[in-house]
Amino acid sequence: MSDVFRFTSLRPVQRAADKDVEGKIIKAYGPPGEESPFHQALLAAVAGGGDVAQKIVNIALSFINPPYLFIWDDIVRGEHTDTGRLLEFLARKFGIGVTDVSIEIDGDVISLNTETNKLSLELNDKKTEVSLKIDDGRTDKFVAKMENGKLNINESPEFISNFNTLEIPLVALDKWLINQGDLPDPNLLIEQIKSLTGMRPEELVDSVVYKRERRRVADSLLALIIAPKGMYRLRAELLRMMYLFGLLERLAIHSDNLKRNIISTADDIYQLLSNGIVLLPQDIFPLPAAAPPSDWLTTKASQENTSLLPAAALARSPGFADLMVVRQELKRYEMGEVAHIESVLKGESKERVHKRATTTEEIITIETERSEEIEQDVQSTNRFELQKEASQTIHEDSSLEVGVTVNASYGPSVSVTANMGYATNHSKDESAQVSSSYAQDVTERSASRIQERVREERITRTKTEVEETNKHGVDNSGGSEHVVGIYRWVDKVYKAQVFNYGRRLLLEFNVPEPAAFFKHVLDGKTAKGVTMIEPELPVVPGTNPPRPLSPKDITENNYLEWVGKYYVSNVSPPPEEIQIASFAYEDPAKPDTGITPATPARKIYKAIKEIKIPDGYYANNAKGTVYLSDWLDNRYLTIGKKDIVFTQVANGYAYQFSTDLDKETKELAVVLMIENTWGYALNIEVTCKVLNEVLIKWQLATYEAIMRAYFELKAQYDEQVAAAATRQGITIQGQNPLENRNTERNELKKAAITMLTGEHFESYGAIQNIPPQNYPEIDVLKAQADGEYIQFFEQAFEWHQMTYIFYPYFWGRKDEWINASQRDDPDPIFTSFLRAGTARVIVPVRPGFEQGITLYLATGMIWNGGKVPQVDDSLYVSIVQELQEQQGAEFTKGEGVISISKGNRTVTGTDTNFKEDDINREILIGSVKYRIADVASPTELTLMEDFRGQNGSNVPYSISEYKLVGEPWEVRLPTTLVILQEDATLPDFMP
Repeated sequence: MSDVFRFTSLRPVQRAADKDVEGKIIKAYGPPGEESPFHQALLAAVAGGGDVAQKIVNIALSFINPPYLFIWDDIVRGEHTDTGRLLEFLARKFGIGVTDVSIEIDGDVISLNTETNKLSLELNDKKTEVSLKIDDGRTDKFVAKMENGKLNINESPEFISNFNTLEIPLVALDKWLINQGDLPDPNLLIEQIKSLTGMRPEELVDSVVYKRERRRVADSLLALIIAPKGMYRLRAELLRMMYLFGLLERLAIHSDNLKRNIISTADDIYQLLSNGIVLLPQDIFPLPAAAPPSDWLTTKASQENTSLLPAAALARSPGFADLMVVRQELKRYEMGEVAHIESVLKGESKERVHKRATTTEEIITIETERSEEIEQDVQSTNRFELQKEASQTIHEDSSLEVGVTVNASYGPSVSVTANMGYATNHSKDESAQVSSSYAQDVTERSASRIQERVREERITRTKTEVEETNKHGVDNSGGSEHVVGIYRWVDKVYKAQVFNYGRRLLLEFNVPEPAAFFKHVLDGKTAKGVTMIEPELPVVPGTNPPRPLSPKDITENNYLEWVGKYYVSNVSPPPEEIQIASFAYEDPAKPDTGITPATPARKIYKAIKEIKIPDGYYANNAKGTVYLSDWLDNRYLTIGKKDIVFTQVANGYAYQFSTDLDKETKELAVVLMIENTWGYALNIEVTCKVLNEVLIKWQLATYEAIMRAYFELKAQYDEQVAAAATRQGITIQGQNPLENRNTERNELKKAAITMLTGEHFESYGAIQNIPPQNYPEIDVLKAQADGEYIQFFEQAFEWHQMTYIFYPYFWGRKDEWINASQRDDPDPIFTSFLRAGTARVIVPVRPGFEQGITLYLATGMIWNGGKVPQVDDSLYVSIVQELQEQQGAEFTKGEGVISISKGNRTVTGTDTNFKEDDINREILIGSVKYRIADVASPTELTLMEDFRGQNGSNVPYSISEYKLVGEPWEVRLPTTLVILQEDATLPDFMP
């Protein structure tokens, strides 16, 4: 199928339609009263109000993928839910009574007897189709489809996903037309239609099957416009089908020999199939915006799930009007009001000195010392010294043979063992072996001790000094008169003029806080030579407006974030919320005391005050167990102030307890008394919680460390900035005003595209890093897909003719008021941009793109649903044209040449074609622009002012695309610049 089609909604076409357009209009639907059920459902949704956009999306999705009527197997099994669904459908569609119903199952046939009819449902052998027969002769067919292991029965779909299901041969006709290049002779086309359908066009369009299939195509197209679900190719093919229906209907008029011969030539056919305009029903389109406004828009990524359309982003409906642009041209700077007066009396001097000094010294010392002494001598004295040291070593080793061995480990247990070793050698050989071995061991140790001394030292010293001194003074100590300096504000004076660029389709936007992104970048920008990033003041995340960090905001869950962010050192971890103090004691029966099971029981009383509560904690809860070997009389246990009630464990002599305590600190008293038992064991576990004052103390200390680290970083950053400013010398505030205008336009353009597309530009970018080198490479397919969108939005609008005005800061976020209202720049227009809470923006559509933009606003489709225009396409925009527009080229080279003389206003042309429409345009002669006052003939015009150049003949010229409206006027804008007046005379602003 061809991708070439046009599409628009009704209202813009009514504004733009002329006689050339009328012959290309194809209505999607017929007159009121002939609506399809799908169309009627949409109308009901619009009339019902509420969230209309979501309602019509749901209706479209149900039309594309209709829900199943019932599950075959569930009916067979007698499931009430699906039986009810089937009966409800039969009553709704066929008027079958369903009050008294009996159902019989016979293989693949379901028979129903109702109070009004008898009917049967039969499943075919392939289990793909169900046939319905009603006893009054009515029949219908349904689609059977296995899904998730269940046989779902659906209505035969009205939605067209396969054109081979059409009952008229549109596909064959389309192929024939494409082979003819969409340029067949009309009579030959009529004969082809008769050959394919057996009917003439007027007979075909009047048939029931034609009307039914046309309605199905229109419904399917409308559903995919509302909810594309990624089926863009199918949508394009459905539009092509609508063109074919429009062609058939025009041929029916032509072949009926009426006077309205709309189709009379092959070019008429080509124009209809190439530039046809399908009208959507105006009672549904344009689609309404959803509520809330922030959720209205479709993006490329989410277009399958919603159809809330780009038109909702506009401040008002698009319309045609003359594009009026106010241009300002800088004429001069003038001194404005008095900014400051500096006075110094005679004989007096005044001086201001600002001095800033910074000294940083860093010393790094690393010491390593190495000392090595090797003495080698054959003299007996040296050997004696070595033997002496060896002998001492032997004595040390020997002493270990008699003494005490202590084994210690973590915990309270220490074992001590006395030992003594003694041995006697029984032969000389054996003694020599032992002595030799011992001597070798001792000699090695001695050598090791001699070699173990090392030292090394290195010192690095870095010292940086920065000093900045600013002096400003007036010395009038030797003067005979007073000295007065008057400082004046500097104003810019512009010449403003209205330019008319002709009729355009205009789109208007209200852009919130147009400078938001630019200010975000500006605030994070560092000066040249500044390597640090300005540290942010610690604030509590998620607070609006931001609330400064306080000690109570610091917790064990977030303090490490602050430590890492500000490189905080010497920070203690938070105290543990809970600590456990435990105690265990036992006193078993001892047989050697004479107490046995056969002897009388004994009474035991024990008081313990040794459960220590950790410092900074209080006792919160105690639990434990008392184990008794036997028990006859009373048992008592008190912990702190709490008397314990025992709970006996089944099948044993263990008694468990648990109790809350009274927040005791330091130590906890325990009293246990048990009468008449053989022995016992006691285990207590005390849960201790941290005291609130300990946690507060930790929070204060941590907060202090964080803030100290922040201020240190801030001081370092400020010093870098000050040093960079000193190195830079005199700084120029702001930037070139022309660059400021580019910034304003780029930010407004980005915002307008975002509001039109819902794009925040995350999906763009066709560069990816390709392993193994991870070099940035082009993703060709992604670049191609991105390019279609980029070129459409760059070329469909005359961005260079965008006009805008900035509204005050209070139309923006209230928490940004202070920041926005104090923004400043030497360029007064740029100051308005930085402070703006909202901008009103009007963007003109490039001539020729009106239908394409109207299509996009109604459907979200770009390039009229087709591809990027080729060189021979009427919508093609050359790169030369784009460059000229970006560079402000607004003149077209005139025909012929002209002659003119200095001081004269009459211009005489040779082979020129001056027109009355050129009046109030500008003519460019050399590099100077003159306004045209009158056109006497195609070869003579009059300038509004005298020609200022030299006499010339055969001079080339250019005529502006725009016209000047009215007379120019002056605009005075204040700046932040200040200048010292030459004298001490106060200005007089009265005329």
